[in-house]
Amino acid sequence: MPIYNAIGDEFILGGVHIPQFPVIVVKENERIVVANGNSNLKTSKVLSTRSSSVTQFAFIDDVFNNTTNDKFSDTKPTTRSIDGSTYSNPTMPNEINKTLEAYDKYLNKDGWHRDYIYYNITPTSAKGPFSLQYKEHLVGFEMVGDPAYDLNKIADQTGDPKLNNSTGTRFPGWTDGEFEFQVKVYVGSKSAVGNEIITNFRAAPTDLFSPIYKESAQSGRTTRVYAGLVPIKK
Repeated sequence: MPIYNAIGDEFILGGVHIPQFPVIVVKENERIVVANGNSNLKTSKVLSTRSSSVTQFAFIDDVFNNTTNDKFSDTKPTTRSIDGSTYSNPTMPNEINKTLEAYDKYLNKDGWHRDYIYYNITPTSAKGPFSLQYKEHLVGFEMVGDPAYDLNKIADQTGDPKLNNSTGTRFPGWTDGEFEFQVKVYVGSKSAVGNEIITNFRAAPTDLFSPIYKESAQSGRTTRVYAGLVPIKK
């Protein structure tokens, strides 16, 4: 890899060498586009260049904006992922409580849970005002099936995170980078023509997979051998 030092001299850094000094990597950022006149951008955060007051850039989605202290920027939902072990948690956010109330309201009754969430409609009350306090969002994500196959499927592009566990590898583990997932939600309507809501989220490989190892012996010395992956629920 070509590399420049502090005074501008170029040298080649060998592939087996891990730098023990700060390195700045310069590359194209596929998460930023020119914002001028681009009406398809959902983000309102515009980035100006120092060399030009005319050209402006923006993130294709706020989930990629690392310019604030909040990793997930202003779009972070106030709820958290829940599973079966948290339903009895008395500190559960109020935003989640109503979804649980909806389940109870329609237990063994005909109706739609979301009618209660969005309109306060119940089996005994057929009308209600639309509430703008709620928005559909994912609370959990997990790769299903064979984890090794799943990883090969999503890590098929150059620069995607890879698991470096080949024989003789001195530094096993994940390479740098994150996976980017795009979710499309279709909003139905009586006319059968609905809107499409597109959103993105990021996940490090350590959020999705956990490598497992087993102990082995070679030439009288204990070693560890890569034995596969197990999925993680994010």
